Amino acid sequence: MSSDALFDLELKPALQLHACTGPGCAWCAWRDGPLAKAAGMTASDKDPEWSERADRWLNELYVGVIVCADDLIEACGLPVGSPNQVGARFSRWAKAGRLREHGYKRAERRQSHARRLITWQVVS
Repeated sequence: MSSDALFDLELKPALQLHACTGPGCAWCAWRDGPLAKAAGMTASDKDPEWSERADRWLNELYVGVIVCADDLIEACGLPVGSPNQVGARFSRWAKAGRLREHGYKRAERRQSHARRLITWQVVS
């Protein structure tokens, strides 16, 4: 048995069902996003003391006030463990009907590199 090929390539690449563009692929995010978000929210709650401070902070705000993640971090600091707890806390409050999306603004904290933040309006 002779072969003109320099290498015998028996391994076949994994079958892709779409033209994946790698990290940031919109199709993969659509397919896996909700599950990843739910898993991330439960996995990120590692600082219950910070969560309690954050909940007290929200309870002290008046209905109609507009807030963002920078405001929460300024008031309560960053949580121990994952900083993803900040976004997860806002998601929980929104699901509970305490906040609703209001708009967007640029982050003011230097570490945030002026990324786009969701602004939230306190509704209850």
